[in-house]
Amino acid sequence: MRRLALALLALSACSPKHIIIGAAADALGGQGSGWGKDNDPQLVADAVPFVLKTIDSLLDAEPKNVKLLLAGCSSYTEYAYAFVQQPAEMDPDFKPAQVEFARQRARNLLGRAYGYCLRGLDARHEGWTAAYQKDHQAALAQLEKDDVPTIYWTAASLALRISAEKDNPALLTQLGQVGELGERALALDEAWDHGSLHELMEGYEASRPAVMGGSLERAKAHRDAALRESEGKKLGPWLTWAEDVDVAQQNRAEFDKVLDQVLAFDVDSAIDFRLANVLAQRRAQWLKAHQDDLFVSAGSRPAWFALADAELGR
Repeated sequence: MRRLALALLALSACSPKHIIIGAAADALGGQGSGWGKDNDPQLVADAVPFVLKTIDSLLDAEPKNVKLLLAGCSSYTEYAYAFVQQPAEMDPDFKPAQVEFARQRARNLLGRAYGYCLRGLDARHEGWTAAYQKDHQAALAQLEKDDVPTIYWTAASLALRISAEKDNPALLTQLGQVGELGERALALDEAWDHGSLHELMEGYEASRPAVMGGSLERAKAHRDAALRESEGKKLGPWLTWAEDVDVAQQNRAEFDKVLDQVLAFDVDSAIDFRLANVLAQRRAQWLKAHQDDLFVSAGSRPAWFALADAELGR
C-alpha cells in the first residue's frame, strides 16, 4: 500500500489521470507477490477491503483497464474464499445464521470477481464473452498466452461460485466451463504460476463424480504435476486431495497421513507461498478436528454412500 500511495502522490500534481491510474494498476496488480509472503492472514484480511474499493473506484474512471480488471478479478476471488467464507465456516463461535450470512456475502463477492474477469477478457478481445456464449471452442481459440492469468481467475471464480451455490441448478450447468477454461490455459502455458493451473484442474476433476465425467486418475495426474511445478512448496494440491478425494472415498487413513504431512511442512521454507500455506495449514487443522463428521463407520454408512461407491467404481 505504501508503494501505491507514493505513486499517487508523486504523479497527481503533474500527470494526466490515466497515468495515475496506470501506476495504481501496476501497484495493485502486483500485490500478490509481496502479500503472498506474509505469515499473518488477519493482517492481510484487514488490508484487502481498502484495495478492493480502490480497484472499484479506479475502474469507474477507466473501465477497460486490463491490469485493474485482472486485479479486481483475482483479489475479489481470493478475499471471498480465504477471508470471508472459510473463516466463517471454521470459526466455532459463529452461529448458523452468521455462517449463512458469510456464505451469501462470499457468493456476492465471487459474482463481482467473475464479472471483472469477463470484462477483462472482453477488454483484451472485444466481444469475447458474447462469442463464447455462441461457440465455446471458437472463442477459446482466440485466447493467447498473455491471457492465461485472466483465464485462470475466471475459471477459479466460477468454480468457487458453483461450490458456494450448490443449490443453484442454473449455475451448476456452467461447471463444464471451468474445465474448458482450465484446459485452454494449460495448452497455452502449462507451467504458469508454479502449477496453479494443474491445481485448479485437480479440484475440478476430483469434485465431479464419475457419472458427470470426473476422473480420479486425471485428478491425481494434475496433483502430481502441480507438486512438480511448485517443487513441492505448495500445500494446496495435498489439501485438495485430502478434502475432495479421501473424504469422498472415505479413506480415513490416507486423509490423516496427508493432513499430517501438510501440518508438518515448514512454511518458512517456501516464503513465496507462505500466506497460502499458512491458510492451508489452518484448514488442515480444522479438517482433522472435524474428521468424525466427515467419516462414518462401515456399519453406519447411510444409503447415499452406496451411490457414491458406484460412481467411484469401488
